Amino acid sequence: MLRSSSKHSGFTAKLFKSKVKTPEDLVHATSHGLAQLQARGADPKVLEELEEHLERMKVILYGEGEAEPDVAASGALTVAATQEDFLRLLLSSFPHFSFEGRKDVGMIVTNLLRQQVGQNRFLVAEYLEGNRDLIDLVIVGCSSSTIDVALTWGSIIREIARHQSLARYILASPAFFQLFTYIELPAFEIASDAFATLKELLTRHRSLVVDFLAANYAVFWEHYDSLLASPNYLTRRQSVKLLGELLADKALMPVLQPYLDDPANLKLVMTLLKDPNKSIQLEAFQVFKVFVANPEKAAAIMDILASNQAKLLKFLETLKPDKDDQQLTEDKNQVRKEIEALQPRTSRRGSQESLGGSRRESMGDMAPGSSRRGSSEQVVSEEQHERLASELDRVQVREG
Repeated sequence: MLRSSSKHSGFTAKLFKSKVKTPEDLVHATSHGLAQLQARGADPKVLEELEEHLERMKVILYGEGEAEPDVAASGALTVAATQEDFLRLLLSSFPHFSFEGRKDVGMIVTNLLRQQVGQNRFLVAEYLEGNRDLIDLVIVGCSSSTIDVALTWGSIIREIARHQSLARYILASPAFFQLFTYIELPAFEIASDAFATLKELLTRHRSLVVDFLAANYAVFWEHYDSLLASPNYLTRRQSVKLLGELLADKALMPVLQPYLDDPANLKLVMTLLKDPNKSIQLEAFQVFKVFVANPEKAAAIMDILASNQAKLLKFLETLKPDKDDQQLTEDKNQVRKEIEALQPRTSRRGSQESLGGSRRESMGDMAPGSSRRGSSEQVVSEEQHERLASELDRVQVREG
C-alpha cells in the first residue's frame, strides 16, 4: 500500500493537472462537466474531458499497474461524491458516454458502493437511501437494448442489492417485477444478467425475502410460474434451479410451505420432469424430491403422487446423469421408497387426478424428453444446450 505524509499520496497527486489537484477537485470538476453535458447535449470536448476525469477516478479507486489504490484518496473521493449531486448527474448522464466511459462509470459506482468511511459507514448507500429514484433509474437501465449498457446497469443494481436497506426498497418497488420481463428479452446476455439480479435479490438477505414472500406470495409466484413455463430453454433451466435452491433453504420454509401444499405447483414440476432437456429434468428432480420428502404433505399432494405412482417409479429408473452422481443415486432411492410407500385412496371424486394441459394432462409414459411444447419452442441440440449453459455459468460468476 502506498503511503505519504501529505494529504494524498505522491502517486495520486501525479494524476492531476494544475486545476484538478485533489479528489475533491476532481469530483467538483466532473460534476460541473456533467451539468454542462446535460445542458448542451453530447459535446465532444466536454465528453473527452469528462472521460479523462473518470479515468482518474478509476485509478484512485483501483490503483494502476502494480500500485494499489490510495486508501486516503479513495475515502476523500467517496465523501466528495456524496456531498455534491455528483452521483445523480453521473447516473443520469450515463447514456452519453462512450463504451469505455460507460465501463468506467460502472467500475466507479460499484467501487464507491463498497467504500466504508469513518465509523464503517457506506456513504454512497446512505446517499441512495435518500435518493431512491436513482435505484429505479438503474433497474430500468437493465433492459437497455445496448448490451454493454444493460450489463453495466445490472452490475450496479446487484452491488446496490448487497446493502440490506436498499435491497428492501427494491423488493418493495414495482420496478422489481420488471425484472421478470427483462429475463424474457430475446438477447441472451441481457436476459441472463437480469436473472442474476433476480437471484441476488432472492438469496442475499433471507429475512427480507421471508417478509417479501409473505406480503407478495400470489403475485410473486404468478410471475415466477411464467419463467418455469417459458418456451426458452435457458430461462426454464435457471428458474427451476433457483427454485430448488430456495426450497432447500430452511430459513425460507415458513413462507414456502404453502408452495409445497399447492397441487398446481407439483403438477408444474412434474411437467418439468418430462422436459426434453436432461439438465432441466435433473434440476426439476431437485424440486420434486422436496415435495416427496415433505413430512407434512397435503392430502391433494399425496393423491397426485399416488395416482401417478407407477409412472413416477418408471421415470426414476430412466433419470440418469451423464456421469456417475452418488448423491443423485441416493436421492432417487429415497424418493423411490417414499413413492412406493404411498397408498391410493379407496374413493375419489371422479377419475384419478393427473397432469393436464393446464397442469392436468396425463404424465404419459414419463420417458425423458417425452413432453412436447408449442410451435414457439426453439429446437436446440444437446451440444448447443451445453454451450449456452456454459456461457450462462460464465455470465453469472463474472463479478467474482
